[in-house]
Amino acid sequence: MKLTKEQINQMNELFKEGKTYVEISKIMNINPSIVNYHLNPDQRNKQIERQRKYYNNLTKEQKHKLYLNKKEYMSNWFKTKYHTDEEFRKKHIERAKRNKKHG
Repeated sequence: MKLTKEQINQMNELFKEGKTYVEISKIMNINPSIVNYHLNPDQRNKQIERQRKYYNNLTKEQKHKLYLNKKEYMSNWFKTKYHTDEEFRKKHIERAKRNKKHG
């Protein structure tokens, strides 16, 4: 789950107020592991290292399948965002117009 800078700042403020990771997760309606990831640098570094090791141990075919799954996910995310977020659509159309003029 991708969090915005505002959400991360809100988590930091709640933590400074003395809230626990579980309390913060309930307030923000997110998983406690996400809170732990963003507020605990040691945990974040461990998770990054685990993911790196996992990916490096995959076969070439598994990496390709993972790439295709991510590509499909991003395509679906973009389509959904384009059709549901008016501001996103406007920015994308403007970018396409600029690129067409320069291309």
